[in-house]
Amino acid sequence: MNTLRAALRRHRDVLLLAAASLVLFLFANLRSPLPNEDGVLYLMLAERISEGGFAAGFDLFDRPLYSAMIAGIHALTGLSFVSSAEILNAACVLGLVVAFLELCRELHHEDSVIPWAAALLLAHPKLNNYFAFVIRDLGYWALLLGSFVLFMRHVSCGGRHRLAGWAACVLLAATFKPEALAFGLVLPLALLWRGRWRALRDALFAWSLILLPLSAAALLLGTRAGALAPPARELPELPAELLAAIPRAFAAATERYATSVLDPYSSDVAAWSLAGGLFTLLVVKLLNTLGPAQVALLGLGGRIGAVLPREPLRPAFFLALGCSTVMAGLFLAYRQFLDTRYLMVPAFLLLALAARALQLLVTRLLAGAGIAQGAALVAIPLVLLLDFSLGLDRSKPHMLACVEWMHANLSPETHLFTNDKQIAAVSGLRWDWDELRDAAQLFAEGRPPLGPDTVWAIRLREGQGTLASALGSYADRLAPITQFTGENADRIVLLKPLPATP
Repeated sequence: MNTLRAALRRHRDVLLLAAASLVLFLFANLRSPLPNEDGVLYLMLAERISEGGFAAGFDLFDRPLYSAMIAGIHALTGLSFVSSAEILNAACVLGLVVAFLELCRELHHEDSVIPWAAALLLAHPKLNNYFAFVIRDLGYWALLLGSFVLFMRHVSCGGRHRLAGWAACVLLAATFKPEALAFGLVLPLALLWRGRWRALRDALFAWSLILLPLSAAALLLGTRAGALAPPARELPELPAELLAAIPRAFAAATERYATSVLDPYSSDVAAWSLAGGLFTLLVVKLLNTLGPAQVALLGLGGRIGAVLPREPLRPAFFLALGCSTVMAGLFLAYRQFLDTRYLMVPAFLLLALAARALQLLVTRLLAGAGIAQGAALVAIPLVLLLDFSLGLDRSKPHMLACVEWMHANLSPETHLFTNDKQIAAVSGLRWDWDELRDAAQLFAEGRPPLGPDTVWAIRLREGQGTLASALGSYADRLAPITQFTGENADRIVLLKPLPATP
């Protein structure tokens, strides 16, 4: 009991800040009641798993564990799938906040850094936006940061039980997003930095903790391949396929770039030019993900004190930072696109340094006297608050108004044809996933549903002239009902198919 009390006292600040994160989580979900587009897929998978078992989730997606957890909470509590997802995400947010604060404590070996780390993390607008998303990333980030904490503690204090905990967190994180395995292969290299026989044994032990379960899982999948859905059967081949697909995708992008952008006389440097542009995009997106206030803190902190982790942890820290950044770069080379979510792991690691910089800056300002120091102390929370407010996603009142109109004026038996996942998910009407996914193709082929019990809800955004033209070609077969207009020419048009002419 005394040990428990001591642990609670030691972690009191962390527990209080974790409770504050739940308040922000509630704020984010009340502010954004519509599920994100990826969330619609996860919620639909959860419904399928609830009806047909875990194997049913593999019919559409090769990593259905997140949806299976939502289905499990739904089965235990009787809550809706949306509420079940919110409970799961709240637990992931708690784990994420606690893991980040413990990582900052471990990197700098100071309890006093925790409040500053919490201020930067909870004031991070992009993370607060994700609090309202139904996404696997929250669980992935929580487990991955937890694995970093355990690995750093092993480097500091030893103990193979910490390595076992690290491996368990990595493997669990991989069930959310398989790229976690890259950290399981890369981080043990930091143990070799010490250059002793014991360090080599620890590294081999760490790799075995990752590779042996993976080998067993691949063997099990191989022996039961006939009973699994195609996405599950293809999991063992996925890493090799990705390694082969990335250079092919980059080569294809280089060819498009040389043909459509560069002069024929410059086509021989197309690959270098494209690589330079993608690298610039990676750097800009990373700085934007981190935030201007945090970048400024890192710059100031580097001038006024030591913001890097303590010496023994630096190899592991920079390996984790480099691995997460390289993976984002590989995805960029593969897709020529990079969402903020793919850069949150390196952003978390850099935020841990920015927290130390903020602590040093405030300490120096408090040690001084005068109007300038006082103004700076007032400006710091105002800048963080401004960054938080400007970085939040904008609300979509026209979409909420559209959904409210549907609830009030349409029967639940109405068949909804739409090209927007968010509207479909909360409409309360009957809708078909294949029709939603292939809406553009159905327009192009002249096969959209025109049944008498159907209502169309087509979302038209800026720059979608082709879709607007396709919709206009059905003007003589559709009767307009109403429309809802948002910002930047974003509008939702509701239409009713006319009865077929004899």
